[in-house]
Amino acid sequence: MRLENTVSLDTPEQRIEKLVELVGQATRTIRIRSGALDPELFDTREFADCLSTFARSSRAAAVHIMVDDPGRILSRGHRILELSRRLNDKIQFRTYYDEPDIERDSMILIDRRGLMLAPVDSKTTALSSLTDAVNTINQVDIFDHHWQMSSPSTQLRQLSI
Repeated sequence: MRLENTVSLDTPEQRIEKLVELVGQATRTIRIRSGALDPELFDTREFADCLSTFARSSRAAAVHIMVDDPGRILSRGHRILELSRRLNDKIQFRTYYDEPDIERDSMILIDRRGLMLAPVDSKTTALSSLTDAVNTINQVDIFDHHWQMSSPSTQLRQLSI
């Protein structure tokens, strides 16, 4: 996939900084597709704080997270799981319906206009664009199709009770 107005992110710090910036631009829906929610990127105070701010920003705010291996997330703990306990009507988890792949790269989609592609290997450059609506809309459509095919993660949902 060729992204428009791309920013390359070579370090974990750059990835987190751009992820926080992307989430700060969200107004309605954040979609995350990841093998096991890479802790280096998603289990940080900065990300949890900005995700919490977004989720509380309006009644319409929603976070959809689709993972391959909820057991791995449960076994190591995760700030986003803690946050979902408090905001279970805003943050929803689903387990990907097809063959699991814990080495799956992460994709973050912000509304229908911005995205970030973050390889599992933190030594590989991540890519981000805040203005690539064409690719984002295409990826949102694919994500939404997979979301409908996938089931709510009973393992992760139990933590919300």
